[in-house]
Amino acid sequence: MKNRILKLAFLIVIAACISRSSIAQISRGYLTLGGSLGANITLDSKSTIGPLSSSTPGYIQWNFSPSVGFCITDEIVVGVGLNIDSKFTNQVSSLDNSKTENIMASGIGANLTFRKYNKIKSAIYYHTQLGVGYAIQTGTNRIPLGTNNLIDGGKFLTRSINVTVNPGLTYFVSSNWAIDFSLNNILAFTSRTITFFDYGPEDIETKDGSLSFGYGLTPTLGVFYFLGQ
Repeated sequence: MKNRILKLAFLIVIAACISRSSIAQISRGYLTLGGSLGANITLDSKSTIGPLSSSTPGYIQWNFSPSVGFCITDEIVVGVGLNIDSKFTNQVSSLDNSKTENIMASGIGANLTFRKYNKIKSAIYYHTQLGVGYAIQTGTNRIPLGTNNLIDGGKFLTRSINVTVNPGLTYFVSSNWAIDFSLNNILAFTSRTITFFDYGPEDIETKDGSLSFGYGLTPTLGVFYFLGQ
């Protein structure tokens, strides 16, 4: 009796493995629904040069990205989504360098993505995603005022266009549900316009662009639901 139970359990495991290998499909016509959450944590740091010492506060950058996608062909998904985030933009020090604060901005944006999946084995896929997005971010500057003192300065608004390449892994835990791990902004091009308010009779506007590799890298963890035909 015991041997029969063991054989039955073994057959169930084999059947589950076979079904797992057959259900982990990303086929034309599938719809994907889901989102990802990411955080980039930087710890406090201290440095000492001779008799002088300074401390830089840590910070957390985070983002949340809900999205919907459509498989235009097998293993190729075109998607649209939102991105809600906070971003470290600058550091400011008091006049005597005794105090340092981080300036953070919060923002929202929309993006269009193109993702290519490549099966590694059974339920595991490697993916490469190209994203094009537009975002706005707002924040308040801090300015030094005397010794060991910082006060609020003017507001600022950043508008940016971003092109990013994000690799990652997708693991199917069932026929429809998948866990997604990505490295966002491993390669990124950004063109932005920054407007500073309350700095004089007229607003100040600056423009710049950058191409980066690994700077601002944010690992994200997401959950996606694949709805078949």
